[in-house]
Amino acid sequence: MNGYFIVDGRIFNILCRLHPSTGVMDLNHANEISANLDIPKPLTSTIDNWIHMEEEYLMILDGDIKPKPGEELCV
Repeated sequence: MNGYFIVDGRIFNILCRLHPSTGVMDLNHANEISANLDIPKPLTSTIDNWIHMEEEYLMILDGDIKPKPGEELCV
């Protein structure tokens, strides 16, 4: 088990960013958004779709996959 001894306010302020309540990902469930955030489900799914769309676009540019018929790439 690791720990860090906080000796002053400056170190405390730096380490506050590592508190679990400031994270987005849930530490108890893999690949899930933390319940500490109050983000509506439609917004979460839109962000998720955007991330996967960008991954697919990069794979098309690398030549790993072919674009769907009728789909144009703006480069």
